[in-house]
Amino acid sequence: MELVIAPVTIRMRNEKTITAATTIDGGGRVTLSGGGTVRVLAVSWNAGLDLMNLTIADGRTQRAVAGEGGGGIRNDGTLMLTNCTLSGNCGAGGTWSLTFRNVQKGD
Repeated sequence: MELVIAPVTIRMRNEKTITAATTIDGGGRVTLSGGGTVRVLAVSWNAGLDLMNLTIADGRTQRAVAGEGGGGIRNDGTLMLTNCTLSGNCGAGGTWSLTFRNVQKGD
C-alpha cells in the first residue's frame, strides 16, 4: 500500500521570527502562506534558516522603510533555499519576495 499525502497550506496569522538554527523540509507538499496580509518568516541576525522543498506564498509587509521589505522572508541572518518556490509575495512599495542578505541557494 502506498501512502499519499495531500498538499497542505499553512496560513500564518503572524510573522514567525527564527531566532536559532532551524531547518524546515516541506517534502514538496507544504506551502506557508501569509494570506496576503502578513510576512511569512523573518530570520534574526544571529540565526540560520534552511528551507527545503517548500513554498512561501502570499506574504506581505506594509512597512515602507529601507531594509524592511521582504514580503515572504526578511533575512538578517543566514538563509539557505533548496528546491523552494517564492510566489505572490509583496514588500511595501514593490514586489520583493525576500530581503537579500546572506542568502544561499542549495542544489
